[in-house]
Amino acid sequence: MPNKRPKPNRRIPAEDQAQALMAALRLHQRGQLSRAEKSYKKILIRETENAVAHHLLGRLYYQTQRSDAAIASLQRAVAVQPNYPDALMDLANMLHDQGQYVQAEECLLQVIRRQPNNSMSHNNLGVLYKDQQRFDEALVAYRRSVELDASNSAALGNLARALSRIEDFDGAIQIYRRLLEVEPANIEALKSLASVLRRAGRLAEAIEVFSRWLALEPDNPVARHLLSACTDTATPQRASDEYVREVFDNFASTFEADLARLSYRGPKIMEQALSRELGEPNNQRIILDAGCGTGLCGPVLRPYAQRLIGVDISRKMLDVAERRTLYDELIESELGLYLSHHTAEFDLIASADTFGYFGDLATLLQMAHSALRSGGLLLATLEVGNISPEQGYHLQSSGRYCHNREYVRLCCETAGFTIRSLNDDTLRIEAEQAVPVVVLLAQSDTRKA
Repeated sequence: MPNKRPKPNRRIPAEDQAQALMAALRLHQRGQLSRAEKSYKKILIRETENAVAHHLLGRLYYQTQRSDAAIASLQRAVAVQPNYPDALMDLANMLHDQGQYVQAEECLLQVIRRQPNNSMSHNNLGVLYKDQQRFDEALVAYRRSVELDASNSAALGNLARALSRIEDFDGAIQIYRRLLEVEPANIEALKSLASVLRRAGRLAEAIEVFSRWLALEPDNPVARHLLSACTDTATPQRASDEYVREVFDNFASTFEADLARLSYRGPKIMEQALSRELGEPNNQRIILDAGCGTGLCGPVLRPYAQRLIGVDISRKMLDVAERRTLYDELIESELGLYLSHHTAEFDLIASADTFGYFGDLATLLQMAHSALRSGGLLLATLEVGNISPEQGYHLQSSGRYCHNREYVRLCCETAGFTIRSLNDDTLRIEAEQAVPVVVLLAQSDTRKA
């Protein structure tokens, strides 16, 4: 039998190719990912150099957590069609997410070389620089993005945050207001603008922004609390659970980096006080880290502890603390509630920068006294301010309370504590100003049963 001649490759008409690609894309957009993937692959079997199919398949791979395959598909799309900005942008984002910063930067620079007026590529380059701690370059990139497109909300938000970071409050306020002209109902922009206005001391403007925020989210606990902090009316006795939980859940991932920038001294203050009072660590005490957060004080407390327990209202903060493997137990609870259910259990309660979310200290200190064993110690930092002893405490525009020194002393003595020391110190630096605190070291009544 004569050999059969191979059939020549039949070229698929361009119209049919486009229809097949659109059908696959519709499946993709409807979330039918398995069918969409098969369709993209079928197209690529017939037309291996279809850059758009490689691009869309790469997106689908990334959407389904197949990062290596996604990057390979995007690289193939760019190899087939080097001047393909959307594919280069997506590839840059994927490489960025995978920590391949050099390659991601080169992709973005390719887009910029081909399309110098592409606002989003400059914005994404700024984000890439920011994640590499190249803040000056990030600021330049964000400014260029906004110059090219004054309505680019992502770039406006990034530029405002960058300006706030370097404490150019006037610049940040101006950009946030421009962003809100583009997106009047942008909650994050309202929240951030209010924060910057508070830090700049422009409280009347902050009140107006908080009011706009509450008009959009009437039940938001953060907006309610901070509006109270700015208006000085109907001051709550303590921050609500909802407020504290939301604030610290949102900050958990950046909390320690943020505190480092503020020269936070909480753990050092704890270490110095314990060393003066207790001398060398002996691993003998049952210790409660009250408001433990991400566990920054864990390394200080652990050497003194036979058993170390952390309590915090923020689940996300506790998740970070758990990775330190320093605590015998981590409990998600409001501090007062936890103390009220634990009588005479602890030799030491340590609390760095947590009492600032309580105005009225009387009940909290009584519960702390009840939770300590006879002769047990309470070590806590409290922000202090120019407040009368009769007033006792004041809700600051920061959302934290500061206390009168004599009020602290009176509440301790009323709760049954003997004050061993009440020393002045600095907890952090905010807006180039030291945040003054008293470091309270008090002992529970040794005659307790």
